[in-house]
Amino acid sequence: MLQYDGENDGKEACRLKKKKKSQIGFRVAAGVMDVFGVAAAALAIVVLLLMLGSLFSWLRQDLAITFADLTDNITDAVIIGK
Repeated sequence: MLQYDGENDGKEACRLKKKKKSQIGFRVAAGVMDVFGVAAAALAIVVLLLMLGSLFSWLRQDLAITFADLTDNITDAVIIGK
């Protein structure tokens, strides 16, 4: 049969309080790291979107120049007597 032992219950309660305090500290640290992680991910997404926009801008300009050269070559090939 279990008997009440006041001294051990007090030590147990103290140990549980210390454990709970240390867990709260870890939870706060985990929350702070989550905030930094979300901020870094959002920044990475913005940078990648800017890079993608730059790529499409370059591609549009490059295709215009490329097709202009092809159009000139085709026109020169079709019209023989200039």
